[in-house]
Amino acid sequence: MTDTVMNVSSSANGHLNTRDSMRLNALPKISAIREWFHHEELFIDKGFTRQEWIYHRSWRRHLPEGFAFIRVLHSLGYPVFFYVGVSLLVCVYAQWAEDAGAPKIFTQQNAVRSQRYYIALLLTSFAVGLLIVFRTNSSYARWWEARTHWGGMLGITRNIMRQCACWFPEEQQDKLAAVARWTAVLTPLLKMHCRWQTDVHIQLKDRLLPHELAYIVSVKHPPNMAATVLTQLVASANLPEMLQISVDKQIVQYIDSVAACERLQKQPIPVAYTRHTSRFLLWWLTGFPFAAWSSYGWVTPFVTAVVTFLLLGTENIGIQIEEPFEVLPIEAITAACISSVHEILERHHECEELLRR
Repeated sequence: MTDTVMNVSSSANGHLNTRDSMRLNALPKISAIREWFHHEELFIDKGFTRQEWIYHRSWRRHLPEGFAFIRVLHSLGYPVFFYVGVSLLVCVYAQWAEDAGAPKIFTQQNAVRSQRYYIALLLTSFAVGLLIVFRTNSSYARWWEARTHWGGMLGITRNIMRQCACWFPEEQQDKLAAVARWTAVLTPLLKMHCRWQTDVHIQLKDRLLPHELAYIVSVKHPPNMAATVLTQLVASANLPEMLQISVDKQIVQYIDSVAACERLQKQPIPVAYTRHTSRFLLWWLTGFPFAAWSSYGWVTPFVTAVVTFLLLGTENIGIQIEEPFEVLPIEAITAACISSVHEILERHHECEELLRR
């Protein structure tokens, strides 16, 4: 009897373990599906190739991209379904509730009231347009400012490394190697700083010496201190004053860009403006079916869905690019900066040999 119970128990545990393992195996797939539906990745900017520019200028740009459209529609699904639900309630009320004796506020026979809804919507539509346009333009201005500063990182790192490689004396090549290491980590440190990342020791373990890595991990503001180390390295090389000033100008430009990125990171568009725009849209779209019923009838839910998707989609673009450091191609810029620094360090002697020929 005991053996039978133990067998049943072990069999049950076996089924439970099998069931649990199946659930555990399914979790990564579920997580991958959820991540696929996150439409934020669609706003990440990438460098265009020639073929992509050709497609970008062609008539095909007007066609919706299937999977991208599904992901955006999924992200806006809740508000779209909400306003479609409101429009269905309007249709049901106008079609049956009024015939049952409810107040007639939607039917075409009561044209005066229908016209009032339309006029109210028309009078406020210009405000909706202005709010959305200003919101999107303000976000684009922030995105472009961040892109300008990050684009300048390429010039800053190349100029620092180029000047130091040409001007450091032969007996100070160890300092030149240190300059290369610290110049190469300027953009990774700024990337982590802009994205609130704290795993400095993991991302830079192959780029700095152990004691340098321990130092940069211990400081409160890594980009600022990395620039300070570079300044001290250049000062210790005993270069002529004009050459030191030339290198220091690049470091100052880097510090100015760090400050600008911090401002964009910590200070959004005034929250009151964003909230008012979103709530204005909420009430405007809620009132849209009231004005649309007399003209569209049972097509009102479809028209409401289209209008909601277009307006909220435009507003969503402004929201997604307002914080530019999650959508800019920062990884590509960082990789380009590091590649340029290493190339200059490894091949600057070839330039000297080229001039001797």
